[in-house]
Amino acid sequence: MSVVSQELPAQGEPSGVGSQRKFIEGLRTPFPLVDYTPSMLAEDPVVQLLLTALDQVLAPIISVLDCYDAYLDPYLAPIDFVEYMSSWLLVTQDEQWTENMKRTALASCIQRSTWRGTKKSFEDRLSELFGDSATVTDSGKVVVSAEPTDPNSWEPAASPSVTVDVPAAQLDAVSISTVKDFLNTILPAHVAMEIRSQE
Repeated sequence: MSVVSQELPAQGEPSGVGSQRKFIEGLRTPFPLVDYTPSMLAEDPVVQLLLTALDQVLAPIISVLDCYDAYLDPYLAPIDFVEYMSSWLLVTQDEQWTENMKRTALASCIQRSTWRGTKKSFEDRLSELFGDSATVTDSGKVVVSAEPTDPNSWEPAASPSVTVDVPAAQLDAVSISTVKDFLNTILPAHVAMEIRSQE
């Protein structure tokens, strides 16, 4: 796949690394202009040099258009374009995230939007940092009764909260503040969060 460099618009420009798309030396065009030139001109050395120069200018443009589907694939697109597409879809990205985390976040953004703010969304995000070793406990619960009850007898509803327990050994590489910043992107505004180090 041939991919070339180009500047992205200032609006929504990603804050990560610069463009990884580079000019490919000697990239050939599948449509040489000399093939579409009258034979009287095509045999002129000056015209040939001019058309060859124009082919080098047009070849990267044709290459980008040929690879357009790859630019829209989170796992094939250059990482700077992944960040740019994330800004279109309001997918939160962080400079500390790995490349794989950024690509996964974009690829699963529609599915993840249905989980946002739930226990499942926390477990999903934490799995990217700690695998299955972190545990999440939330305050949500449902109480049912087969008999009618007086609402005044019901237990007061607990304040919305979520507690995240992370093994202490894994917090050596990732700080609690980093985990908190990572989870704040999916934390509902009315929910309190506590992150604990678990021995």
